[in-house]
Amino acid sequence: MDRVMACLYGEASDELPPTPNNTKAISIFRSVVWSTPRKMKDLAGQLKLFTELENDAFTQRLLFRKVKKGFSEQAYELATAQHKLELLQAQVTNTAARKRRTVQIDPNTKFANIEDIQKAQIEAGEKEDITDESSDSDTPSEAESCIVVASRPSQ
Repeated sequence: MDRVMACLYGEASDELPPTPNNTKAISIFRSVVWSTPRKMKDLAGQLKLFTELENDAFTQRLLFRKVKKGFSEQAYELATAQHKLELLQAQVTNTAARKRRTVQIDPNTKFANIEDIQKAQIEAGEKEDITDESSDSDTPSEAESCIVVASRPSQ
């Protein structure tokens, strides 16, 4: 039992492991508390202790369940960390400083008109180029240029 306790707590002991013929030692070994290994050091200590025990199927299954649980927890933590990293990288790319372009105005005018501003925004990548709609709105048809103020009902 001292050897088991020494292995669990990482202390060195010169005693030999108990033999399977000793029933008291077997009952003590079956009552060893197996914890889920969080680090490689924990796993190494438990595997060393496991090799000193007799080959009990229940103990083997319990230890392997604990090892699987530890690995699945590590895999879950890794997956959540990778997902969080991807979200943060996407957030950084979205909040990166946007390029701004100076609006090239006609030297004969005092202020920039809307067309020049939209052209600069398209060149900077802030806005998409919508040429179909803008060409239609530049030359309004005769029906669009009329404003109806009031109309009389026809008799």
